[in-house]
Amino acid sequence: MTKSNHDLVLSRLLDASAEKLFRCWTDPDLMKQWFAPKPWTTPEVRLDVRPGGGSSITMRSPEGQDMPN
Repeated sequence: MTKSNHDLVLSRLLDASAEKLFRCWTDPDLMKQWFAPKPWTTPEVRLDVRPGGGSSITMRSPEGQDMPN
């Protein structure tokens, strides 16, 4: 594999337990609170974190445009 000149690496140290971090990534109601950068919102989060599951997350712009992920 060749190394790209366009790598982006973000790091952040969080003072939280692994259990709390896991819950923030797997509880749809919690993801709605933090997933999108303000002033965007996250009106819809559907998660199936079981093996073979999937996810659908929609972010909404301040102008009302939905961006499904």
